[in-house]
Amino acid sequence: TSNGLYHPAPVANDLAITTIVSPSAAECTGSLIPVIAVKNMGLNMVTSATIAFSLNDETVEEKVISFSLNVGEETEISFEHYTIQPGTSEFQFEILQTNSTADGKLNDNVRSVISNVKDFIETPFVENFDSMPLAWDIANADDGTTWSIVDAGGSNAALMKFYQSSDINGERDILTTPVIDLSQATSPFVAFDVAYARYANRSDGLEVLILSGCGSDLSQGEIIYSKYGSVLATVTSSSGSFSPQDESQWRRDVVDLSEFNGQQHIRVAFVAVNDRGNNLYIDNIALSASVMENVALKEVVNPPVVCTDNIFPSFLVENKGNAPVNSLRIVYSVNSSSEKI
Repeated sequence: TSNGLYHPAPVANDLAITTIVSPSAAECTGSLIPVIAVKNMGLNMVTSATIAFSLNDETVEEKVISFSLNVGEETEISFEHYTIQPGTSEFQFEILQTNSTADGKLNDNVRSVISNVKDFIETPFVENFDSMPLAWDIANADDGTTWSIVDAGGSNAALMKFYQSSDINGERDILTTPVIDLSQATSPFVAFDVAYARYANRSDGLEVLILSGCGSDLSQGEIIYSKYGSVLATVTSSSGSFSPQDESQWRRDVVDLSEFNGQQHIRVAFVAVNDRGNNLYIDNIALSASVMENVALKEVVNPPVVCTDNIFPSFLVENKGNAPVNSLRIVYSVNSSSEKI
């Protein structure tokens, strides 16, 4: 006997806003064209409508549209270009009149979207996490433990605390940069320091993804870096809560971004994947659109196959950057033994 079992009876002059096409929940700064889709849900043809577009409760544009929309037909309506600024804003659209009279049904006349407009960040940049950068996003789906800033051996770093974590296995906490412009890039790369110790056979992970545009949907991103467990580790396993004590417990990882040359809007997401193991730290994230100093290891010259115990390691390197190189720091090891500099 519930009235909810039956479709509501149609009425005359009923135009409905069905979808906000633009803006979306995540937008880039700059100019956009607000667009909505409307549908004739009434008993008669709709030939005109008055629709208002508002931003944060202030009317931006009131538009009178003339068309011939038969019953059940749908069309899109565009407004004037609008320049949006970084921050969170509410965009609202409202049908004020249909066929020059009050709309026949008011409860389908208003739609709104809260859009998070992302900041740009100039390149090159370095983030050393003296404090959590305000323009970066943290996604913490379970509202539990997430990225924080701590003292890590005398300087601050970003910590993801997996040691004795109560979060579920596989939980992903995401730290995402502002929007980066690579439209004029020549040899872009991202580099960062990482420190991690395993706990027993646990394999926490760190992934780095490139998100195109200004959204935050990881399923639409491209993984450019993925390390778990022993591959991610920078020190031997530890049964205690790991905290790096000196530079030797960190590793510098560099990822080439050349495949994203020409893209105007990208974001870099650092994704910590929980396996309830041990603590993960990142620091000194650097991104450049053009490599000024880029030395490539071309060949290991010595040792080849030898019949002596005395070996003098030597390497062939090439300057592939755009500036002279006056000094290098090279690290090598033998059979995974202690590193030599």
